[in-house]
This record gives sequence, structure tokens and C-alpha cells, in this order.
Amino acid sequence: MTNLTRLITFGRSTPLVLHADDDPESLEFVKMCLKPMPVRLAGAADGASALRLALSRLPALVLLDVVMPGLDGIRVCHELRRSRHGSRFLIYMVTALDTMKDMEKALAWGANGYLTKPIDAGRLSRLVAKLLVPSGKAAPTSR
Repeated sequence: MTNLTRLITFGRSTPLVLHADDDPESLEFVKMCLKPMPVRLAGAADGASALRLALSRLPALVLLDVVMPGLDGIRVCHELRRSRHGSRFLIYMVTALDTMKDMEKALAWGANGYLTKPIDAGRLSRLVAKLLVPSGKAAPTSR
């Protein structure tokens, strides 16, 4: 059994996605993108809330904006990796910061991947389906 399989099957059968972003429009956009998928979604408007939610609810996937009030997304990612559940988190940064230096920093601090804003709805849906949705259960996505 792979680490990802353990993430998906641990606890409830429907995976939880935590999305942290201080922009309400971004939170709503991701909510609309993931609505047709067989996942549950939790949102946080700042880094401290995201860290608390992630440690208490243990989501299968964490989507973190980098620039947020209080703890930034890179720091949240680092703190999640340092926690006793650190290896179980699947963490993707979702940010407008798009330089190679920004991406390398996020990956060095423990992110599994990096998506740049503006978010492409189809790309996000395909990523979540690939990472979390068992074969045959994903909602159709447009290309």
C-alpha cells in the first residue's frame, strides 16, 4: 500500500481537501471547481487557521496560498511537515508567486507541488482527481 493510498483510505471514505487563502474569491473559485467531485472541502482565510484545521482534521490534500496574513503558506507547510503527522500530508502551494526561486523554496520547505494563479479550473480538477479520486468516480472535466 502506497503512502497516498493510506492518505485516501485513512478515516472517512471521502477525502478532505483543505484550501487556505486570504482571498474570498479564490476560496469560492476552488469550492466551485471541486463541488462536482467526491471530496469534502474545508477553507481557511489565514495561515494560523489553516495549520489548526490541518492538524485537527488531517486532510488528504492541503492547498496553500503562499501570501497570507500571520503565518504564510510556506511556514504552514513547514510546520505541517514538522508535526507528528508530517509525512501523511499531501501539500500543494497555490499562489501568484511564479518564479523558479519561489517554487524551489516551497518544495525545499516540504511542498509536494506548486500551482500558479490564476488557477486553471480544469487543471485543478484533474490534479485533485489524479491524487484523490479512485478510478471511475471522478466527475467529468472539460479540457
